Amino acid sequence: MQAIGAFVILIISCDVSFLLPSAPTFPTAAPGVVETIVAGTAEAAQTQTAVLVPATFTPTFTPTVTRTPTLTPTFTPTFIFRLRTATPKKTPTSTLGSTSGDYACKLLDQDPADGTIINAKADFDAVWEVRNTGSASWDENSIDFAFFNGDKLHERAVYDLSKSVNSGGSINLIVDMVAPKADGKYRTVWSLRHGNDDFCRVTLTIVVK
Repeated sequence: MQAIGAFVILIISCDVSFLLPSAPTFPTAAPGVVETIVAGTAEAAQTQTAVLVPATFTPTFTPTVTRTPTLTPTFTPTFIFRLRTATPKKTPTSTLGSTSGDYACKLLDQDPADGTIINAKADFDAVWEVRNTGSASWDENSIDFAFFNGDKLHERAVYDLSKSVNSGGSINLIVDMVAPKADGKYRTVWSLRHGNDDFCRVTLTIVVK
C-alpha cells in the first residue's frame, strides 16, 4: 500500500498534460476584421430596405367628409287656455211708483228671468220676491198686487197679499199667466197698490216661439 500511495503522489506532482488530447486551434482574427464585417452587414441591410421602400413616401391624409345633420323643426304645441268668465247673476231691479215715503220695496229675485223663451199658449207662473224696505207694514187687507200696464198675459188682474209683511220682511208675489199664441216678445208690468198709490213696480219680459 505504501508503494501505491507513493506512485499516486508522483503522478500528481508530474506534468501529465501530454497525456490529454489537444483542443482544436482556431485562427485568431486580424485586428479590425470584426468591425468591417458588422459595418458591411449594416450597409447591406440599409441597401435592401431602400430597394423595398419607395424613394419618396409622402403620407397623404384623406379627409373624412362629415355630413352636417339637417335640423328638423320641432313642432311646439301652443296651448290656449280659455278661462270661463263668470257671468254675474242678474240682480232684478224694481220700478218704483209714486210713494208717500212709508211704502218702498226691493226686488230680490224673479222667475222666469227676462228673455225666457216660452211655448205659445203655455201656462206658467210669474214669481217676484220682494222685500219691504219702507217704514210701514204691508197689511194683507189693504195692500193689493195688480196689473199696471203692458201686455196682458195674466188670467187675473188683481191679487190680495198672501200675508202681511212688516218692514224688513219679504214676500213672493205670484201671478198665473198664459203665453200668447203668436210668436214675439212680450212685456208686462205689475205693482203693489195702497189705495190709489202704486209702488214697487216689477216687470217681466218673455219671448214666445
